[in-house]
Amino acid sequence: MDAFGPGFKTPEQVSRLVADARKLGVNALFVQAGKRGDCYCDRASMPRTDDPEVSAGFDPLQDVIDKAHAVGIQVHAWITTTSVVNVPENPEPSQPDHVFNTHGLTASGDENWLMTRVDGEARAGNDYFLDPGHPDAAQYIREMYVSVAREYDVDGVQLDRVRYPDPAAGLQDWGYNPVSVARYQQETGATDVPAPADPRWTAWRRARVDDLVRAIHDGVKAVRPNAWVSAAVVTYGPGPRSVADFKATRAYVEVLQDWPSWLASGSVDLIVTMNYKRDSGAQAGWFDGWNRFAASVKGSGKVAAGTALYLNDERANVAQARRALSSNVDGWVGYSYRTPDAAVEAGRRSADSVWSSLGSKLTGGPLTGSPSWGTP
Repeated sequence: MDAFGPGFKTPEQVSRLVADARKLGVNALFVQAGKRGDCYCDRASMPRTDDPEVSAGFDPLQDVIDKAHAVGIQVHAWITTTSVVNVPENPEPSQPDHVFNTHGLTASGDENWLMTRVDGEARAGNDYFLDPGHPDAAQYIREMYVSVAREYDVDGVQLDRVRYPDPAAGLQDWGYNPVSVARYQQETGATDVPAPADPRWTAWRRARVDDLVRAIHDGVKAVRPNAWVSAAVVTYGPGPRSVADFKATRAYVEVLQDWPSWLASGSVDLIVTMNYKRDSGAQAGWFDGWNRFAASVKGSGKVAAGTALYLNDERANVAQARRALSSNVDGWVGYSYRTPDAAVEAGRRSADSVWSSLGSKLTGGPLTGSPSWGTP
């Protein structure tokens, strides 16, 4: 349930969301509580959203929790981890205490927490990111999740975009905040600014993502021991056949996201693969390959296949959900409630009409009787 359109911004929208979830037979909602350094809630370390569609006095996250829990549906607070500003949408946040205003472009020295590229650029596409190699930035990110888990009766938190930005040419050239570089030099004994291709520098940056995931996990568990800690993870290209193959994927090499190790170390309870593929041509095979790989590395954790409803028609979306569950993953997640098939994405169909028919198809087959998620 993303926050880029209607869905949970009014009490009426929340009531409809929960009613639609019941029709589908799903047992959990992943709600984008933290969009870009803000929160669709009142009680968090991030400032309350300035979204004009959310009226004063209304707490969207609390309303979803109240209504979903009343009918036995879990609520997981999905928070964007490192990206804190989207330029076309919100170039200058209105909240004085927004992290981009306090530790962004106008901050100097150690107080600037932004990710920078090797050439000094701080804007990655349309976004500005916090650098996980900067200790203060990492601590701030951790507290975003912990504050929500502490203040709200959520069943879990989900880490989204917990990684470095997509590089322009396949070589990870982000992470050059001066504090991060100085920290790397101090820890490794390096004296020069490392080149993007330096394997030791690449490994150091990847380890900072690992550290951040673990810190969030431990912080959330300290305040809400039974909460799920999950991560939405990258699955670019064809699926690997082994962990060794995974280390040649774009997820590992380009955005420095080693999610199989998070499962192995217990840093997450659940991985939701962003297995966003069209169910045709080569991508259909890629989809199945990533599901097989994810199932093979889950260990004592759990894995759910995230599918891109907006890329496919209804028939293909049902087929992907059923194939995913037959591959030994533990669940299915559809992205997104706002755009549940390609026709809705293209403006040719309403989301309401899709949920009415998709629900009957999903609950009428092998998805019925899926295990309760309970607590991790």
